[in-house]
Amino acid sequence: MNSGDVGYINISDAYEAKLKQIEIVSKRFLKFVPRSIPNYPSHGVDHSQNIIKLLNKFTIAWSITLTEKETYLLYLGAWVHDIGIITGREGHNESSSEILDKIPFFGSILGKDIVALLKWIVIAHSSSYPMEKVPKNFLGVNLHLICSIFRIIDACEIAYLKCPNEVYELIKDDLDIENDKYWKAHMSILGTWFEVPKIKILVDNSEFSNILIEHLKEEIDSIRDVLDSNNVPVPQVDVVVC
Repeated sequence: MNSGDVGYINISDAYEAKLKQIEIVSKRFLKFVPRSIPNYPSHGVDHSQNIIKLLNKFTIAWSITLTEKETYLLYLGAWVHDIGIITGREGHNESSSEILDKIPFFGSILGKDIVALLKWIVIAHSSSYPMEKVPKNFLGVNLHLICSIFRIIDACEIAYLKCPNEVYELIKDDLDIENDKYWKAHMSILGTWFEVPKIKILVDNSEFSNILIEHLKEEIDSIRDVLDSNNVPVPQVDVVVC
């Protein structure tokens, strides 16, 4: 077992070395992700780091057996799935995928097969992309399952640090009604943990958090058939009000 600064587990030294190189370059993209106030959720370095932590907790709690290659791909996905936001939020999954081809560095470090697999994870990380378009198995990887796991975990990264209360207090008078809803929704979510078959979300205001909870449920519903076909328990979202 190896562990990097963000908790890489069950991967070899060779994979970890490549991950660290991708991490460095991805951070250079992510620090330029637009952070204008209407663009409410953080999709920077902290988002990627939190996804990696959640991936580790989820796969352990669900007792999901992954190959080393599949674990490696999930970690890579955490770092590169949102780099396309530098060109805008709309269609950023496709933009992120295109960047993997446009920047020779990714291919030179990862090789063409890993890039080909990674592009599927990136482009399918939102339910806006139908999972049936993704190959079920590709280059020795259970791609449907890996893409589905990543989609769930990306949707779980919704807690209060994405919209800090201190910032909200300064800008709340300038937010429109829609953005104000999302700021309040994120601020109301205090934490997430996994107790198979439940994803437990701790909130202090269920009315505010509901918009994000419903989105998480929609993402789970979009890959329900994939989980069933792989004998993986479909997560049930359990909101815990403190």
